[in-house]
Amino acid sequence: FARNITERYTYRKEIEGVNKLITTILDSLPLAIGVKSVRDDFRYVYFNAEAKRVLLKIAEDVVGKTDFDLFPGSDFPYQVRTKDMLAIEKGIYSEYAVPFTGPDGAEHIMNRLHIYVNNPDNPQIVSVFWDVTEQHNNQVELIKEREKNSLKSAFLSNISHEIRTPLNAITGFSELICEAETLDEKSAYKQQIGENNERLLNLIDDMLLMSEIDSDMAELSFTRVPVKTLCNNLFNRFSGKEPQGVTFTFDSGDSPECILLTDELMLERVFIYLLENAFKFTSRGAVTLSYQINTEHETCKTVVLTVSDTGIGIDPAYSEQIYEQFFKIEKYSQGPGLGLTLAKRIMHLLGGSIWFESREGGGTLFHAKLPLS
Repeated sequence: FARNITERYTYRKEIEGVNKLITTILDSLPLAIGVKSVRDDFRYVYFNAEAKRVLLKIAEDVVGKTDFDLFPGSDFPYQVRTKDMLAIEKGIYSEYAVPFTGPDGAEHIMNRLHIYVNNPDNPQIVSVFWDVTEQHNNQVELIKEREKNSLKSAFLSNISHEIRTPLNAITGFSELICEAETLDEKSAYKQQIGENNERLLNLIDDMLLMSEIDSDMAELSFTRVPVKTLCNNLFNRFSGKEPQGVTFTFDSGDSPECILLTDELMLERVFIYLLENAFKFTSRGAVTLSYQINTEHETCKTVVLTVSDTGIGIDPAYSEQIYEQFFKIEKYSQGPGLGLTLAKRIMHLLGGSIWFESREGGGTLFHAKLPLS
């Protein structure tokens, strides 16, 4: 007997060609695709090339197995099964920018789709996931760059205002000194010019230091620094410069002399900022400089230096914002300028920490802690 099967053979060849085309397309896509049979305990019936690459599996290791077989002793199969069930319930379940740790330990950001294909004879779940780590990182970098540009604009706006204020004073009093008729007037104007010159020079110095710290170019020179001597130097520097109605004291208490291994000029700069702010916001009462040795931990002794004042205080709600550049509670009120921002960054460079205790209207205590050598 003979039968002409040319048509059937041609049809089979066409099916094989279509299957090969589909397989080639699926294996060429940058999408990891896996297909599971719902009625056969969610066992895999298909796994494309990208899925093999992402999960470091080959088809022979995957087809016919469940997620529980492939990832034993892990929470991952339970998470996947939950998403598969949600796909059955909703028809499709999607996730975007999901953290994923690959079998090789590499961290990725993935988008995932779980699609329910409701074939009456063979319902299936199609899992599709693709790596968006690079796009995610680029987007994060773009956001950071925009924030950086926004901060730069705000900084330039603030710094231009801070520079104009002493410059205007210098220009104004320079004109007035030329027109002054008495020596007392000239002396007063000269004093104002000198004070604003110093203010402008300090501001430029602070800007340069901020730039060095931001670009990791700040140079530190660690030496053995006696704490009591450092505090005495600060006391002598500010003694006699306190506002009228404010007393300034150095309270050494019972704390003995101790030695810090630190950058003396940088640490001194921190307390210049703290003392200047204390005098700026204290109209009456006292400003006190003190230190205390903390010996609670024998293996890690520390010293805490404190600047306390009886000034206007700080609302605890501003515990973080107070360290921002040119932060002001009110637009037309005084702010700490760059001082507290630099103080916090310098303490970080020195391996220490800074914090404050205060209540609005009740004075402030700024503490700086460093390990003893």
